[in-house]
Amino acid sequence: MKAILEFNLPEEQCEFDSATKGSDAISCLCEIRELFRRRVKYAELSDDVYKECEKMYEEFWDIVNDHELGNEL
Repeated sequence: MKAILEFNLPEEQCEFDSATKGSDAISCLCEIRELFRRRVKYAELSDDVYKECEKMYEEFWDIVNDHELGNEL
């Protein structure tokens, strides 16, 4: 199976960039996910900071799942 995407440039430059830089965006999200995971798991944090990091990590996953990207990460 093949998929061919066509864009009318420069009018659809934003759409073209979104399509061609998707793997870069996924890589960035993976790095952010790993950063949160390491901070929550390994850093010596006060209870308040730990809870805030944990909350942000959960919110990160809510956003990822809202966009149905969970399998990519």
